[in-house]
Amino acid sequence: MTDLVDILSEMPHDKQIGLFANLAHELASPLTRIMGFTELILMNESFTSATKSYFIDIKYHASLLDEKFRKLSQQTPRKFKESVAEMSDLLTYLPPLEKEHNFSNPKSKSYQTKINVSLRQLHYAFHELLSIGDAETFHFERYLKLYSTLNEEVLENKNIKFYTQLGTPNLETKASYNLELNNLIGNAIKHADPNFIRVSIKTNYFPYLMRVHDDGKGIDAEKIYRAALEKDIMDPSTTLSKQEKMNLIFEREITTSGSQSPELIYGTSQGLGLSMVKKSIEKKGGELRVKSEPGDTRFYFTIPEYQIVK
Repeated sequence: MTDLVDILSEMPHDKQIGLFANLAHELASPLTRIMGFTELILMNESFTSATKSYFIDIKYHASLLDEKFRKLSQQTPRKFKESVAEMSDLLTYLPPLEKEHNFSNPKSKSYQTKINVSLRQLHYAFHELLSIGDAETFHFERYLKLYSTLNEEVLENKNIKFYTQLGTPNLETKASYNLELNNLIGNAIKHADPNFIRVSIKTNYFPYLMRVHDDGKGIDAEKIYRAALEKDIMDPSTTLSKQEKMNLIFEREITTSGSQSPELIYGTSQGLGLSMVKKSIEKKGGELRVKSEPGDTRFYFTIPEYQIVK
């Protein structure tokens, strides 16, 4: 993945401010919720001194992180990287709350749950945007918002509409699907010449079904088959259906080819082919499939129940 810390630090100041204005909500909102719900707990509970200090520390470090982030876009390139390093240190003071406290006020347990959700969202957003810290879970909605915002210019230049449709709000998984979605969406942008890309997920039943759909030129199954013959992947005497030829796109030596976008697509994984995407999804308990006609290409992958954070 492109190192956004380097990209942001080298951006012209006006563009840097513009990007931060678009992304501020993703980082500032969980911080605001953490500080607010922590304050509510402190106001409504009688704690031992140790437990009180615990929540005071959370609020204090969230406040420091919030202040650092709000000043980040005003930094010079050298100071920008220093500030990111300081934010990385501060983030270590805000781990998800593993301990369940015995609250006297029934609302406080709800507040702690909301703090925990916000902490996971915070770690995810900082990890995705600035490559700092570790993300315990993968947030589909936040990932797609970040991807859309970071690639707003290239999508606009190529006249591509980017849509998302998630069956479950705030869907989280234990495993990250960052690289898989980067690859599938990035391929559609680079190769398909589409008018739209739609990312959706069906959550009516398990396994959940993720779909990346575009209306571009489609995948040429015969071209893939010829490439497989040239690389001695297939025996020429073997008769294959059109779909079987299409499925050869997941073989290790077969690459998607076509028109390349000269523009930088943020988040696009470099050198990760569809064979590796398929193996990665299978390692997480899912399956990857493709259906394609001119004007209608759909990559599907499944997400098993045990990956879902409930």
